[in-house]
Amino acid sequence: MFRVYFVLEGGDYGTFEAARYYAGKLRRKGIACEILVREGCARWGKADALNYALKHIVEDVFLVFDADVVASENYFMEVSNALKNGFDAFFPKVYRFSESFLGKLIFLDTVLWYDIYLESLRTISGGYITLSGKGLAVKTSVLKRIKGFPRVLTEDAMLALLLAKQGFKISYGKGEIYEKAPRKLIPYINQRVRWFQGYYQCLLELVRNTDKLSLKVFLSLLLAYMSPIAALASALFYTILIVVALAYVFNINLLIPATLIYWSLSLLTIGVLSLLTILIRALKLKKTRISRLHVIATLLYWYLNGIVSFLSIILPRTWRRTIRE
Repeated sequence: MFRVYFVLEGGDYGTFEAARYYAGKLRRKGIACEILVREGCARWGKADALNYALKHIVEDVFLVFDADVVASENYFMEVSNALKNGFDAFFPKVYRFSESFLGKLIFLDTVLWYDIYLESLRTISGGYITLSGKGLAVKTSVLKRIKGFPRVLTEDAMLALLLAKQGFKISYGKGEIYEKAPRKLIPYINQRVRWFQGYYQCLLELVRNTDKLSLKVFLSLLLAYMSPIAALASALFYTILIVVALAYVFNINLLIPATLIYWSLSLLTIGVLSLLTILIRALKLKKTRISRLHVIATLLYWYLNGIVSFLSIILPRTWRRTIRE
């Protein structure tokens, strides 16, 4: 048996009516539900809501879902198998998609992140990679031992570090979750700024706990948490190439070291083209309406990510809610 908990903020009457409607539908199907309302508490991040639910949960496993996610048919079976086989936490691959042009680029980004990058890091560390909060399943007893979800902007990513420090086992990737991606640019930027700022928090915490992790786990989490820095560096190298190209066209002499130019060209020709090839091969395994134009446009998308990474450094660190419509 399982129970569905809806966690709402006080005064959020629209969401309360929606939660009450769907709770009624679930109860009519024999599924127990409970609506939890946090009154008089200022929210700073998703962790506040999750930890509030943790105080009320009596079930053995804590599963996290946002309102707009859809789980694959095998998801619950994979969760059950993982936890029965001795794992303490399970998280699936999360594919974000919308019909807008930006939404399709975000989908490509999730394919690269989950199918290629995290899979590679998993082989390095034996499973300790940054987690995703969508479809995350953790034993309730484990969450209570680590004192709940960390109160940071990316509590799911930080959770991986907390689990690794205490040697809890993580299972990854045998189920899939589908989530709506932001359709418009501003909501996307807000979401990414929050994620990148959260990853910087995780990176600092990782450095503080170097002595509590094996070298493989440390390197795996380091490479994951440094993704905003990699995006920023890539945007810098692309900018150098653009400036050099414009200077050549307009016959302007630049004082840019040749080594930096060659390094930028190497990143473009070897790194980016290799990633595009891998993406095209990965997409053959998925039924999507993604064209090669979208794949080529990921070059601009990655440049945009670099700009957002810079913004995440200079903007104030605060919770930014994602609007997906």
